[in-house]
Amino acid sequence: VAAGEGAAPSPASYFAFSYLPAAPMAGSSLRFGQPIHNVGFEWSPPTFKGFRYHLTVAYSGVGSYSGIRVAPLQFGYPTTVHERGELRFEIEPILSILEPSVYGTTSASLVTMSTGIEARVNLWYRHLYAGFTPLGFDFRYFGSFGTPAGSRTVGDGAADFRLHFLVGYAF
Repeated sequence: VAAGEGAAPSPASYFAFSYLPAAPMAGSSLRFGQPIHNVGFEWSPPTFKGFRYHLTVAYSGVGSYSGIRVAPLQFGYPTTVHERGELRFEIEPILSILEPSVYGTTSASLVTMSTGIEARVNLWYRHLYAGFTPLGFDFRYFGSFGTPAGSRTVGDGAADFRLHFLVGYAF
């Protein structure tokens, strides 16, 4: 389909509901022993040619800890694989440079820093958007644990396997 002849519009921006579960794979003191669940929103504004910026803010829970996860520096490079009429299918590798998380309970707190990478499949129909990441990884490289008795900082690392599900609206 030639441009302008019924092709799916290239979205200037989108806002999506995001669910990102993660399963612990490897690590030592920064490895969580349970799955991590992140529920929130992702926004992608207009970006420089060829690249797509992503901002994700989510409620995060793991075991008895709950908190917030923010991914303010994510960049993807979408490639259209198939396009027909108002339907477009993309593959988008995404690099997450900075992902701070803050967790807490009534008696302890935890701050972590991580980075990540994922391969996302995007489906666009008119102004509707759906995304799925079948393959993604998080790498925690810093953590600070705090309790009323004191705190300790750890810099040894951990890795998680993650999926990512998104449903949203392009405008």
